[in-house]
Amino acid sequence: MLPKCRHFRHEDAADSVSNRSMTRAEPYGHTAMNDDTHKSAPVVLSEQSMRALRAIRHDWVVPEMYPGSRVLMARSALDAVFATDNQIDTAPNWIEVCQDPDQPGSLPDRLRAVDGSDRLTVQLALSVHPQAVLIEGKQLIEKVKLSFIPALSVVSLLIQAFRTDCIRAVRPLIRSLEKKGFELPPPDQMQAIHQALEHLGDG
Repeated sequence: MLPKCRHFRHEDAADSVSNRSMTRAEPYGHTAMNDDTHKSAPVVLSEQSMRALRAIRHDWVVPEMYPGSRVLMARSALDAVFATDNQIDTAPNWIEVCQDPDQPGSLPDRLRAVDGSDRLTVQLALSVHPQAVLIEGKQLIEKVKLSFIPALSVVSLLIQAFRTDCIRAVRPLIRSLEKKGFELPPPDQMQAIHQALEHLGDG
């Protein structure tokens, strides 16, 4: 059974950080990353990914990169964001908030150790067959991919946004995430990322 989701909307969307930021991306000529085959599938957003994106004021990148797609979050995952972010107390108008499972659902053996809001995010992703799930942690991402769910981190999303001209730079955002204590890919992977970004002109 699919989770019950409710589409929350701001009463005054113009006052939200997300919507103010979204207008800044419009001149950059963004090209959608999802093709027609997957465009109708939803995107699932985790607590930690939402925290990271809001910390650098780039949560607007999600609907920009997946135009026309539903963006889903588990109720408890979003509530956890509300608990520590005093600039938001209701979901942005592009997020659909899904009811948490009444009871913990079964997960594949490789994912049974996942707990907290990440577990709810994975359960939600397994139930809706999304085109992508935004979730943090290299090991968790790899385990989710083994369940045939495209998974990526905030850093990967930002790189794709840069490559499609949705944002102007990535490395300043990565430095900001690091300063704020958010998890980044392992050092060897970050070195390769910085080299690739330099090659792409992200000076």
